[in-house]
Amino acid sequence: MLDEISAYLQTQGKGTVNTDIFLGELPDVKKVGNKEIDIDNCIAIFETGGYEPELNFDNDNAEFPTFQVMARNRLYKTGRQKIQEIYKLLHGNTSLFPLIEAQQPPTPIGQDDKKRWEFSVNFKVIKQM
Repeated sequence: MLDEISAYLQTQGKGTVNTDIFLGELPDVKKVGNKEIDIDNCIAIFETGGYEPELNFDNDNAEFPTFQVMARNRLYKTGRQKIQEIYKLLHGNTSLFPLIEAQQPPTPIGQDDKKRWEFSVNFKVIKQM
């Protein structure tokens, strides 16, 4: 699921996977040659469990996994804009799965220890089994 979502965000111009879109981690630095470079402005996507799957007698079963998208940026306004753009792209999206639905609007969660602003939004997916 994370691969599909990250690839979609990349095709929509929201970043590049393994450069500023990360799966299952929000790294502080990345190695480029022998140097470590701070990753101040990025997106991370995390699996967060989900809801009870649905079992139907006609084998039209569904799963309801959830995921979280976090955006981090040095500038509050830029980070807020990025998470809002992702929210608009994914909430109500039916191109990847039958439905992606936000569980709440994007939320600022404060600054990390390096004074970078962090934002998050959680999504529920309706997925056929």
